[in-house]
Amino acid sequence: MIFKPTDYILFSLLFIILLFYSFPGLSQQSAKLDSLLQELKKPEKDTNRVEVLVHASGLLHYTEKPKAKSYAREALALSTELSYTGGLANASRIMGNIYQSEVLDSALYYYLESLQYYQILDDSLGCIDAYYNIANVYLQLSNFEAAKKNQLLCCELAEKVNNHEYLFRAKNGMGIYYIGLGQYQEENKDSLAALESYREAIPFLSEAAQHAASMDKHSEYYKSQAYGNLAYVKTALGDYDTALTLAMQMLKTYKAYGYTAYYPISYSQIADIYLKLGNYRQSIVYASTSLEWSSETDNLYAMSESYEILYKAHKAMGNYKEAVLFGQQMFDLSRKILNKEREEQIAQMQTKYDTKQIAQENKLLKKEAEIAEISIKKQRVYVVLTSGLMILIVAITLLIYKNLLNKKHFAKKVQDLQTAQARWFASIAHELRTPLTLICGPVRNIIRDQSLPESLVDELEMVKKNGEQLASRVNEILEVSRLESGKSVVNLQPEDLAVLARNVVDSFQPLAKQQRVALKFSYNVSPVLNIDAHKVTTILNNLLSNALKFTPSGGTVSIDWDFDQASDTSLDIKVSDTGIGIAEKDLPHIFERFYQVSHSQQTQSGGSGVGLALARELALLHGGLITVSSRENQGSTFVLSLPKSLIEEVGDFSASGSYAMEHTYEPDIVMSQKNERSNKPSILLVEDHSDMRHYICKCLGNDYQVIEAPDGRQALEIIREFTPDLIISDMMMPVMDGLNFARKLKEDPKHKLTPFIILTAHANERDKLMAYRTGVDDYMVKPFDAEELRVRIQNLLFNALERKKTIEESLALSDQVQAPTHEEELVKELEKLVKEHLSDSPFSISSLANHAAMSESSLRRLLKKMTGLSPGQFIRDIRLQEAIFFLESHRYKTISEVVYAVGFEDTSSFTRLFKKRFGKSPTAYLETISKRNVGRNITSAGFDND
Repeated sequence: MIFKPTDYILFSLLFIILLFYSFPGLSQQSAKLDSLLQELKKPEKDTNRVEVLVHASGLLHYTEKPKAKSYAREALALSTELSYTGGLANASRIMGNIYQSEVLDSALYYYLESLQYYQILDDSLGCIDAYYNIANVYLQLSNFEAAKKNQLLCCELAEKVNNHEYLFRAKNGMGIYYIGLGQYQEENKDSLAALESYREAIPFLSEAAQHAASMDKHSEYYKSQAYGNLAYVKTALGDYDTALTLAMQMLKTYKAYGYTAYYPISYSQIADIYLKLGNYRQSIVYASTSLEWSSETDNLYAMSESYEILYKAHKAMGNYKEAVLFGQQMFDLSRKILNKEREEQIAQMQTKYDTKQIAQENKLLKKEAEIAEISIKKQRVYVVLTSGLMILIVAITLLIYKNLLNKKHFAKKVQDLQTAQARWFASIAHELRTPLTLICGPVRNIIRDQSLPESLVDELEMVKKNGEQLASRVNEILEVSRLESGKSVVNLQPEDLAVLARNVVDSFQPLAKQQRVALKFSYNVSPVLNIDAHKVTTILNNLLSNALKFTPSGGTVSIDWDFDQASDTSLDIKVSDTGIGIAEKDLPHIFERFYQVSHSQQTQSGGSGVGLALARELALLHGGLITVSSRENQGSTFVLSLPKSLIEEVGDFSASGSYAMEHTYEPDIVMSQKNERSNKPSILLVEDHSDMRHYICKCLGNDYQVIEAPDGRQALEIIREFTPDLIISDMMMPVMDGLNFARKLKEDPKHKLTPFIILTAHANERDKLMAYRTGVDDYMVKPFDAEELRVRIQNLLFNALERKKTIEESLALSDQVQAPTHEEELVKELEKLVKEHLSDSPFSISSLANHAAMSESSLRRLLKKMTGLSPGQFIRDIRLQEAIFFLESHRYKTISEVVYAVGFEDTSSFTRLFKKRFGKSPTAYLETISKRNVGRNITSAGFDND
């Protein structure tokens, strides 16, 4: 149902009580009541009279509460006199129903009494009813824990009974519990928790609808109640199309059965959905109808809801006179409701005290006031003299106390956040181990099959390699969790440090060659240490991995130690690089868990921010320490210091006691060259990850000639030799990232119009806007669909070809060409005009020409020359690009809203053009975005602690 947060729980519960105690109809109730009242004229005081009293009270408690209360009390008294447990149970339930709209504490008391009696009778259906009512009262009292407990007991018992009507009641009640919880969370500004609560309600309400469909009687009626609640949930979640369908079905059922009492709620709900969809005219129609029906029944809350919707709809349409009128009526009605509620509260208070008690209390209060006034007069002089000083002392004390509290609260909040973050990482890591095992294991088995083609084996090797890398990251996170809980065990064994370090260095040799980085290893002695080999290997792996990751091509990474047993108190293993270095302000924080820093020349982001924190913890387990020294743009040196006490023996290699070995791995420099004889379009692929380059090359190799570059700087060197037809570049790369590469490329007139696609793992709005402002033509987020990439490439190449033809034709026809800079400014102004009128569907070629103060023919010549597009294509392409932006930023909740926001008149033509432009339908594109965002941990770009 659609209510304001402060009214929702009360409304929903009254609605459900009405559902189960007033059905099947007012006319039938009236006839039945007459029959019962005739029965009550009989003088017999037996159990039959108790049942008649209970039924009569149940029928009257909405229309004549005093009489209903009188009948229920008589039923309780007579049941007690007769020791009739069934009558006590049913009469207590009716008393609870009567008090539920007056005094919730009293209602809860009677419902608990009814449960006790039903349990004595072993009446399962009665117990279901009692649990259900108790849960509803707790929900109104905002005691969500007790409400959920009793509603779950209701569901459990209903499952045992296996009766569709009671199963419907239990499941529908569970759905309403989550709706009530969501409303409470919305009131307390916890929107994320509220959305989760609404989602929790959906399966229960769906089950309720299924049970309703299975009933023999009144199936459509009960089903409509579940649809109404589902419509509210779908509205809260932003699925307005589904919500509208469900609400319409509910109204249709009410009309079919003539349940006029529910018309105001239904019409108001539909009006609210149309309001959220932006269909203000329909919203006004349904809200007006709701107002008519609620006025007939004097339903103040429904009338207030209708006035509010009418106010908002007229305001949105610019009908300010009508909006002000309905706003005033809404305000007046709110004041009337408030006064009514105050009168009810006063009436309740008056029932607690009789007139004599109130008079006595007033007399005492008056006497106390007189005494207080005399005392105040005597002390006034002292108060005047001391009040200023007292206020000052109190203010200073409060400020100091508040400051201390804030500091304690902040410290606790930071600690709780760090603990929760660590726990979350550990939980995710545990959950990842099983799927990783089920990926890596079968892949290894498949690779062993000798009959597989070599190309498939290469791809499987890539899967295995990246799966093992991910498994390694998972193990590191779990190791951090074990360290934090004190469960990590150090297995100390004698190990030859030179052999261990050489194995680590050798494992990084392929990566160093690939990145064209010189990898050096040297030492003067070969000590045997009493260490945990696995943990020390993890430390060296993290230090070398970081060094290689942030060292550009042509740089050097080295690992070495120079130990003097006579003078040194520790063995210092140094890992140095000539990379980008670390800013001085970040040095104190790099060993903090999950901390990542940014660098002015390095936008690459990666890792979990766990590596260096883990390395430091593992070093501490050995009694050692890791220190760092660094200067920006000059490199970094990490030193692992292990205590001398761990050394068991030192190998002696010569008479002087010193020996040195140096392993230098010079990289193989291979530059892909363009095959001049190839007729395929050429694509320059700029990507620092070799496996990703290999994958994209395989996807595009059949249709295009792909030239590879590992970073933006080398890509610029390649472009000096020839001009590719299209460029695909990663955004995050060492040495020169994709955005800087794009900026430098667009500065060169020769390459300014070359189509440019950015690939990135970052899907945030800021990065995307930055990319488009740089001048890139398209933007795709990893992981991407290969077919979608091919379609986008085809479209961009086609547009580029058309643009080139148009420019050549224009140059051939005209001796004087307008200055390129002026024409570019004109195109930018035209693009700005289209975006300003984006949602204006009548905005056409003539509209654009008029706004630009140009003829349509001049406009066509300009756009054809500068963009290769006709004016219609130009407008359509901007609208489609904005649609992509709206979908990915979730600015609108449904595709229909996006369609109207970008100026298309119907969804079908939008879908057809969208798929032609981007290779996917809007629905499929949204599904891709949703899958991509599951589990994504967005962190700031910077130095990798991994």
